[in-house]
Formats: sequence, structure tokens, C-alpha cells
Amino acid sequence: MPSTQPSFSKAQIVFIENALNRSIADGFEPYHQTNLDAANAATTETARRLGLRPELIAQLINKERIRQNEEAFNAKDPHHELRRVWLDAGFETTGDKQVRHKLLVMSDEIKKLKKFLQNADRDEISAETVRTEIYGLKATPAQIPEKLFMPKLSKGVPGIPMINASDWHYAEVVDPAEMGGYNAFNMDIADKRIETFAKRVIEAAKYYNPKMNYPGLIACFSGDLFSGDGLHPEITQTNEAQIIDAFARLQGRTIWFLRQLADAFSMVYVYGVVGNHGRTTPKPQSKLITATNYEYLFYNQLELFFANDPHYSKKVLFNIPREVGVHFTVGADAKANHPGHRYYLMHGDRMGAKGGRGVIGMIGPIVRGAHNVQRIEAKRGRPFDTLVIGHFHDYNILPGVLVNGTLKGIDEYALHTLGATPKPPSQAFWFNHKQLMPVIHQQIILDEPVIPQGNTASPPVFSSKKKNASLGLAA
Repeated sequence: MPSTQPSFSKAQIVFIENALNRSIADGFEPYHQTNLDAANAATTETARRLGLRPELIAQLINKERIRQNEEAFNAKDPHHELRRVWLDAGFETTGDKQVRHKLLVMSDEIKKLKKFLQNADRDEISAETVRTEIYGLKATPAQIPEKLFMPKLSKGVPGIPMINASDWHYAEVVDPAEMGGYNAFNMDIADKRIETFAKRVIEAAKYYNPKMNYPGLIACFSGDLFSGDGLHPEITQTNEAQIIDAFARLQGRTIWFLRQLADAFSMVYVYGVVGNHGRTTPKPQSKLITATNYEYLFYNQLELFFANDPHYSKKVLFNIPREVGVHFTVGADAKANHPGHRYYLMHGDRMGAKGGRGVIGMIGPIVRGAHNVQRIEAKRGRPFDTLVIGHFHDYNILPGVLVNGTLKGIDEYALHTLGATPKPPSQAFWFNHKQLMPVIHQQIILDEPVIPQGNTASPPVFSSKKKNASLGLAA
């Protein structure tokens, strides 16, 4: 290690220290003498980001001019930035140039695609162009496997397990001080709830079938995964991160999430539709809906990742439509002459019905909107049995409609403007019976908020002990 050291100003020292600790928070190991040049060392990553040599950063640490926040690193935490996911997947194992290139490839793609999308109207870019020419994926998505479409279920298996993942609103901040301590939300809390979602889905499936001999799981992603940029001034003012940073971080979490499900259920088939918060336009538009939505890019990048992962390329499959919704059928039985149960998955913001105040709440517009969608799709020759949506943030099982909850729980807008009833953050889990319909609906509770008693200066946000922590389920 050189004995001389460049002269850094006080401002430069602060800048380098912040960059080092950001690398540690992103999942790179804190510096020690044996890992100076390791690919997963914070010194290596910080040097790459700042254009310095790792040994210069090590000198600053050794001379105590900058300090490492070692507490920000957790080796057992599966939730690292996207670059750490690539490393953990084993794609970067040898060669410094290869490491640097592959650590940057996904985040660079995101930045390139942001500019690409901003010019979508001018260049007449289609969603198919994004999928085929940029990602190199097939224009036609993989069809639902026969073992899910027409399953052969073992004795005691209640049906095909299904989930609805929506309204995660990643990067939004819900301030507990403004909520009377009932709820809090940020990216760290979102990460924990995503982890809880995966864990409790697996626990619920084991409860109904301890052998876990399911043919697979169908994951419906129905939009609004991101808080979004520029949609509402108050969101822009309070978001924890801009959508580019949130995109990369959530992609790592979602990869982990789908891996856990694939390991437990042998395979996962993902349907992904866009919501309204991921759009790149200030107002919703009718043309280029998917091509101008970050979630379409998000799903395609997930598909690209798993398609190139030798361990999961056949275990995690995707169907990403170019329209606002997707039709699919589950549980067909040729011997019983049963055509299967027909689903239509969409976000829920484009059902042609609004409103929802008063005692009836959101049920009114949901029922009216579902009837409108059913009528339109039937006219197009695409009738369905059950509509699966998100958007309304209120878990409900209605005739012919399954409405999802939200990862973030109730927020300031819902509480103070809509006058919504406070409910815990939740997501939907159910089975599709082979010859009947959706059965055994479970609301997966992701947190149990505490209602403070009386006025307290610093009310607790979440209880430290949960009496019923086995499954976290609500009927």
C-alpha cells in the first residue's frame, strides 16, 4: 500500500465517507485488511463509484479520517441493492472488469430506458419494441404451464395456490406522527413486509397441505408497486427516493421474493399488469399505457433476470401483457369436461366507475366498475368468471371480484381526506379449486399496528410481541 496519500479537502472527506457508508448500506462488506480488493468489499465498490483506488479509501479509514458505519451491514439480510443480488446469484465470480460491468448493467439500463420512455410519443415506441429490441425477449409470453392450467392434484391438495401482489407503493413515506402512531411506512418497513408476505404465504400453504406437493403457484402482480414521481406534489415532496433508486432496490427485493416462492412451490407463474402510479406521464393517458409505465419495464427486467438464471429459468415464468389487463384460465379438467375458472387481472383504476364515499365506501364503485368491465369484455368475446384487482387498498371478497389490500397500509390521504377505516397492511392469498372456483381465501396480514391509548408524546408504531404470530392470517 502506498505510503503517500493525496490531500483531500474537508468537503471531499465527507463526500467519500458518505459514499463508503452508502456502499455498506447497499450490502457491500465493511473494510478490513483481508478484503480490500474483494468484489463484494465496500472499498472496491466505493472506489468504483468515485473513480478512486481502493487503497486510498483504506488509508483514510486506517488514519481515522473517515469512519465506517458497520452496523448498516447485515450479512444475513437477503434484501440488498440489485447489484448485490447479481453477486449473490453467482453471475460475477471472476475478473474485475466483468464484475464492474455486470454490477452496473441493470442500473444503467434503467437510466437508459427512462430517457427512452420520455421520448415514447415522439418516436412511436411500442411496448413490444421495449420487450423485443431492448430486452431480447420473445414478443409472445410463455403460456401458462399445463400443470397449472390443467392440474393433476394429489389427494388433500385444495387447489392451485394464488396470490395478488399489488399497491406496494415503494418509496412512499407514511409518517407515524401524522397517523397518531397507527401506521408507519418507508422502504425499510416495505422490505420487512415483503419478507413477511413470502413467509406467511408459505406457512399458509403448508397449513392446508403439509407435504407442499403443489404443482406451482400463480402470482398476480396487479400494479402500483411504486409510489411514483411527479404524480402529486405531496408525494414528490415526501418520497424517500426517486423512482430510479426505488426501481433498483425493489427489483432486488422482488427477485428474493420470487425465489422464496419458487423454492417452496417448485415453480411460480407471474402475471404482471401496470397500475397508475408507475406511469411516466403527469396524467393517465389512453395510448402507450404500458410503454410509458415503469412497471412494464420492471416486469420485463425481472423476466430477463430469471431467464438468465440457470437455477430459476424454468421455475419462474412470466406473462406480461401489452394491455391494461390479462385473461387466464386455471383448473381445467378435460375428463370432467370442466373448462376451468376464467380470471381477468387488472389494476382497477380503469373500470369506468369512481366515487366511494359514505357508508358503502369503495364497494359501490367496485361493483359498478366490475359490471362495466364484465360487459365490455363479453362484447369483445372475452368473458370471465372472476375479476382480480388492486387499486382500492381495501381487501374484499365480492361476488365475482377479488380486491387486494395494500402493502403500505392506511396513509394520510386515506385517513384524513377519504375518511377510510384504518386497516392493517395486507395482501391476498387463495386457492383455485380444480373443478369449482376460488376457495379458502386468506388475507395475509403483514403487520399488526398498535392503537395508542390516550395522548402520548412518542406512541409505539408496532407491537414488539405478537400474540398470534403463527400464520398472520385473517379469514
